[in-house]
Amino acid sequence: MVCIGIYGDKTDGFTKQLLKRYFDAGISAAACTYGDCDRAYIVASAMGKDVFITNRCLWTDIKFDICVFFSWHENNNISIKKNGYAVINADSCKNVPLSPGVTRVTCGINSHAGVTVSAVSDNIDGEEKLQCCIQHKIRTMSGRIIEPQEFAVVVRGINYPLSEVLSLITTAIAGDIEETVTDSLSFLSI
Repeated sequence: MVCIGIYGDKTDGFTKQLLKRYFDAGISAAACTYGDCDRAYIVASAMGKDVFITNRCLWTDIKFDICVFFSWHENNNISIKKNGYAVINADSCKNVPLSPGVTRVTCGINSHAGVTVSAVSDNIDGEEKLQCCIQHKIRTMSGRIIEPQEFAVVVRGINYPLSEVLSLITTAIAGDIEETVTDSLSFLSI
C-alpha cells in the first residue's frame, strides 16, 4: 500500500482532492483526516486498499512513501521511507531536513520550484486555465522519468490556493497516477 502523509494546517480540502484523483484513476484509496489514523491504516490495509492518505501524520507511527509539506516546523517528526518522496511547497517551506535517499520534488511560484506556473488566465465563468511547467526531470515512484514540459490545467471554482493545486499536480506525478501530464487536467476548487 502506498502511504501519503500531509504536513500543514487546513489540508482537508487537499486530502479530499488527492483521494478523488486516485478514485478517478481507478485506484482504491482511503483517507483519514481525523481520529485514530493508525487504526484507519490497519482497516484500509485489511480492505486491500492500494493507497492510504492522512493529514494527521504528526500523530501516527506510519512510515510514508510520499510526504507533502505545506508548512514545516522544527519540532515536526518526519517519517518517510527510504527511497520515498517529499513534495515540498517551495514558497512556504524552507530547509525541510530529509534523510539521504528521499527524493525532494518542489512546487510553487518560487523561481527554484521544480513544478510551477508560467501563466494564469482570467477567471471566466468560474474557470481558470493554468499553464504549468515541469522545470527539471522527475522520477516517479515506478521509476518512470517525466521530462521537463508545459501542460494546461483547468481549475473550476473561484477560491482555490494555487499552492494546493501545484502540490496536487506534483503529488499526482510523483505517485504515478497521471497517465501523462501533457493532457489537460481538471480540478474543482479546493
